[in-house]
Amino acid sequence: MKKKTRSKSTNKTVRDTRSMILEVATKRLSEGGPDAIRLKEVAEDAGLSHPTILHHFGSRAGLIEALEEDHSQRLLNEMSELLLKPVGEDTPAEFIQQVFEVLGGSGHARIWAWRGLALADGEHGKVDQIVLRQLTDAVHARRAEYARVNELVLPTREDTAFIMRLLNSILLGEAIAGSTFDHLAKLDGQHDAKQRFRSWFGELITLHINSDVSGKL
Repeated sequence: MKKKTRSKSTNKTVRDTRSMILEVATKRLSEGGPDAIRLKEVAEDAGLSHPTILHHFGSRAGLIEALEEDHSQRLLNEMSELLLKPVGEDTPAEFIQQVFEVLGGSGHARIWAWRGLALADGEHGKVDQIVLRQLTDAVHARRAEYARVNELVLPTREDTAFIMRLLNSILLGEAIAGSTFDHLAKLDGQHDAKQRFRSWFGELITLHINSDVSGKL
């Protein structure tokens, strides 16, 4: 019995240490991009030794792969909660606003943007593709149900994929240069500029969803 207790305690410590390393690495990624993921610096920030990082992840590539999986799982969990809400509880524009909040408000978009910049290094990408496919499938199923309830032409999956691609592009653009664009557009003095843009975009997509065009593309 004692051996089992120690084993459980040890496993918990391993999980906690691993989670702490991922949390520190995620913070470095969000603030400094892929180049900020250096094992020695991650170890220092976490108050651990360099060999400890290697013990848990094997290499920098192993840490980045674990970061990808951890971030993607958190994103899926948060989006799943939103997608499980009954159709009709919110308008399409309100739903899009909530997607903005989940993907942009919690820092997901910024991390996704930084990671996307490292795709050329071949360090990640497969998990992202799986997550995007799953999210697109879930959003499309919700759109199809919305179309049935409101007696609209059923949308094609390609149309939903295009909307997701457009939404993703906007979020990544906001994460990288949103404040710069607001300044250039002389919107920096208006604190609700980002929110008004998101509302405008939500209404634009709502017009598209409620038209027969979306189902014929």
